[in-house]
Amino acid sequence: MPKNVEREVKKVSDILSFPDKQNQLLASGKKKMAAKDYLAAKRDFLTLYEMEASYKNCLLLISAMRALGEYKNALYYAQLHLDDFLQETQGIETYGQLLLLDGQYLAVHRLIKNAVDQEKLKEALEQVEKTQHVLSEHLLSEKEGLLLRIDHTKKPVQKKEWEVLTTDISLPDFLDICKKYLEKNNNPFLVPKLFEELVRDGAKGSVFFKDKEIVLDTLPLLQDSPALKVALQVIEKEAKNPQLLELARAELTGHFALLYPILPNVNEAKRWGESCLLELRSLLEETDQMQELEKYADIQNKKEKIRQIYQNFL
Repeated sequence: MPKNVEREVKKVSDILSFPDKQNQLLASGKKKMAAKDYLAAKRDFLTLYEMEASYKNCLLLISAMRALGEYKNALYYAQLHLDDFLQETQGIETYGQLLLLDGQYLAVHRLIKNAVDQEKLKEALEQVEKTQHVLSEHLLSEKEGLLLRIDHTKKPVQKKEWEVLTTDISLPDFLDICKKYLEKNNNPFLVPKLFEELVRDGAKGSVFFKDKEIVLDTLPLLQDSPALKVALQVIEKEAKNPQLLELARAELTGHFALLYPILPNVNEAKRWGESCLLELRSLLEETDQMQELEKYADIQNKKEKIRQIYQNFL
């Protein structure tokens, strides 16, 4: 048989046998799971997943990883198919259980907040958090210490530090350490991130910050806040230059990010947008806007302080 024909025959044979190989791996993996040989089952399911990276094969793979206590690995693969998990009640529960097993209780709160028919997951979370609270006295002291170390840097929180801070802690305990920290805070980058986390997780009640009572139940995220929306509407309406529009959006968002959660009221937010446009037009179009900017002296002073914070970080 000519070699080129032999290669084609082999290729067709491989294609035809591909489903058989998948079925063999599926049957073998299920048999090993039943026999509690989870490591061997994981190998089969991983090979199966590598042949076809589907949601159904992902479920098989993470079932073996979960049985082996490999929760982070299971979450890695689950997150590759997160949209599929979030489309069905059972998928949400499965994903939530993985988060619980990995100590990501705050993430489970976020998941439940945006889901329906998750009473079973809510009960599991409540039970785990009660247990965590009883056993967490030493751990909470460590997290309070970590908060203070991050505070002293006066820099944005590193990803690894944030993961340590927000893992293996219940939402009530996280809220408590946030309240204590906010009484004496020095890191302007840390405060907005703490509030954002509390809002995303569905925390309830009030927090006092800068002599103001912040009601978490009604506090919007920055991107959903009326202040930012109004300020952005001003520049989007008035800015004709694409470069000006892009710079103004970035500056406004950056400024409000450090002001969060205490943002300007709607009328003041409109003035922030106007001030931003005037200043950037002066720079980009080399036009004199100083006389107009004098009307926004109070805002210009606040902007200068914010810029100094960013400059110190850089």
